Amino acid sequence: MLLDTPVPSRYAPAAFSANLMTCKDFRRRLSGFRDAEAAGDEPEMQLHLAECAPCATRYRALELGVSILRRGAPVPTRRIDPPR
Repeated sequence: MLLDTPVPSRYAPAAFSANLMTCKDFRRRLSGFRDAEAAGDEPEMQLHLAECAPCATRYRALELGVSILRRGAPVPTRRIDPPR
């Protein structure tokens, strides 16, 4: 019977969390979370960050970008010639 089939380990119940936040929800709230405007969302956001590698990578990239801008470091740009 289908219900008696072993579940692959990556889908085992221990791999799931009570956190119902989706990556889409996380991305929508990321800026407010970063700027500490979403204090009520912080526990849920922190839990999602701990469980979701792609969103944690996105958050680290955002933090890096903000720190570069705050230092006033020149941002590398590519020269664009005007059309002739």
